[in-house]
Amino acid sequence: MLAGTRAELLYAVAWGKRVPLGEFRTLPIRVRSNPLRIFPYHVEVPACMDRFITWRNDCHASSKLHPLVLATQLFVYFVHIHPFLDGNGRVGRVLMADYLIRQGYLPVVFRELEREYYLKMVSDAQDGKPDELCEAVALTQAEMLFAISPR
Repeated sequence: MLAGTRAELLYAVAWGKRVPLGEFRTLPIRVRSNPLRIFPYHVEVPACMDRFITWRNDCHASSKLHPLVLATQLFVYFVHIHPFLDGNGRVGRVLMADYLIRQGYLPVVFRELEREYYLKMVSDAQDGKPDELCEAVALTQAEMLFAISPR
């Protein structure tokens, strides 16, 4: 029992309060890759997530956007909200992959993309300039389809 108490104390000192999985963040945040990026205040996150789900459902129902474009926008919108303290990029990419799979596409896996370039594309997309990220998603999808197609 004492070892568990020490471990809990060490964890609390090093990392702070544990956040149960799946719960939204309860603190303002910033990211190392773009310290000037402004995210919704933590008390706004639940409402932002409600709007995100409504937007996703409306966009899907309208069928106005190509699934690759919608999946990319879905990812960018989610990481802009940044609802969790950690793992937002991973969860966003899983949401994008899930949407693509449900639409009959392969999940996009960026294999040989420099991290800095990837983060710049995501940041640009959050700033209303999604061209490079959309192009990277489309090209990666095409490369993946070509790689698995019979020759």
